[in-house]
Amino acid sequence: MDKTEGENAGHLAARAAELVEKLRFHEIRAAVLKGSIRQYSIKVVLPQGQLVIHYSSKKNAFKYQLENVSDTELQQKIKECLEDSTKTLEAGKANGHFSAQEHQKDFTDMVSAFQEYLKSHEVDSFIKQAFYLPVPRVQMAVGSKDAGWGYLNIYQTKKGTCPKFHEIREAGKRELLKTLWDSFSQPADDDLLEVEYYLSVLKPYKHLDFDFLVLAQSLAKAWNRRMADPLDADDLRYDFFRMEKCIDKLFSKIG
Repeated sequence: MDKTEGENAGHLAARAAELVEKLRFHEIRAAVLKGSIRQYSIKVVLPQGQLVIHYSSKKNAFKYQLENVSDTELQQKIKECLEDSTKTLEAGKANGHFSAQEHQKDFTDMVSAFQEYLKSHEVDSFIKQAFYLPVPRVQMAVGSKDAGWGYLNIYQTKKGTCPKFHEIREAGKRELLKTLWDSFSQPADDDLLEVEYYLSVLKPYKHLDFDFLVLAQSLAKAWNRRMADPLDADDLRYDFFRMEKCIDKLFSKIG
């Protein structure tokens, strides 16, 4: 495959992947037909028939052809998805938000940093697929040493970085990954300010038999971003003096 063919294949694969996700979001089963990619086309299998995506490198444009789809309701749903995707792509081009060259390095660096962050919390990951058109996107396989959990999809859109957790099978694992993402993506010092705030508010009541959950949650979030041994907010919430020791240790580490 020469350079032009490779670039065309990248455009087609990215476009097909985006449409498959959009169709699935609208509860339409869809998948890229294995081995169907050609220099100027790719096929997506539908509940009935298939969708052929054609790409013109000269016009940098896509055309779509439905084959063997007689269900009029399905035709309409697919048409709406295609129109919505076209509007999104054209708006991105017009506003300069979908330049792969402009965003690819920053996006790749961010994904690598998040993988390191997952590793520090004993979550394994590897990149299964990466696309950079029409928007940068990676599909990341995540799990523990014993078992895979599913796939985390991360997009870079004009609104910012957008993770999608719907391909993580277990609800508990989805919540864990959402928590890790939130703590990773939060501005560097905001969580520390939150800890200091709740500490100052609750310190006068530290001798009481009290549930200090808000402090425990903010401490666990800040701690687990920076320390190797994770804290559990539920284990801390009734022990103010232990939280004070942890806060001292955390702030002494970061200077």
